Amino acid sequence: MQHDANEIIQSERIFTKEAIVPFYNVDYLQRMKTSAILREFSQIAGEDYASRGMTHHFLAAHGGAFLVSRIACRILRYPSHEEPIVISTWEPERRGPQFIRSYDMRDGNGELFAEAESGWLYVEIETRKITRPRDFPWAYPLIDRDTDIRIAKIGVATGDCVSEHRVTYSETDANGHLYNATYGDLITDTLEPQEYERGVAEIRINYVHEAKHGDIIRIFREEGDADILLTGKIGEAVCFESKLTLNQ
Repeated sequence: MQHDANEIIQSERIFTKEAIVPFYNVDYLQRMKTSAILREFSQIAGEDYASRGMTHHFLAAHGGAFLVSRIACRILRYPSHEEPIVISTWEPERRGPQFIRSYDMRDGNGELFAEAESGWLYVEIETRKITRPRDFPWAYPLIDRDTDIRIAKIGVATGDCVSEHRVTYSETDANGHLYNATYGDLITDTLEPQEYERGVAEIRINYVHEAKHGDIIRIFREEGDADILLTGKIGEAVCFESKLTLNQ
């Protein structure tokens, strides 16, 4: 069902939903997958807009779409299978061309599992021209509520290629490119077993160039003092940049 602009909800609010961690979203350590946490955050962003009347169909009918450009996520504790989770999202600011969106995920007692910040761009579907937030016709008030992580520049890894991945049909979304949360799988799949089992304390992904079905992404790795820098390339073009901080 499409909405008229008159039906758009533009009031101030924090959007929240409850869920249970399903079996398919946990790994062999009984932890919710990093990509599944990113997927929940990405999904609730769309649900927030949809519940305001700005569904994908509504935006497409007006020639536009939201594309995520960056995300930074801090994981304090992984939820486990069948554990209740409460996910919230809100927009704290609009920074340059980006709609900044924050998230948190908590247990049933309000203790924090994870929190994140992302930057989204509103683009014209045909031209990919960016519409700046001040020109977005259905903006709503911002929420003065902070998280302890911020999106930022990352940079390109200069190390060796550690993985190659061909994008499949099942990994693409309705926009025709590799779904943003799936990058979390590509990134964590490059880790050695002992690294993976330590768990991710922070993951940062900057989406530089979209990947489509059949594209081959080569992932390069560089070791930092406390972080792992990973860069995905399609040919010589950078597809994504990422920084991982593992638990000690």
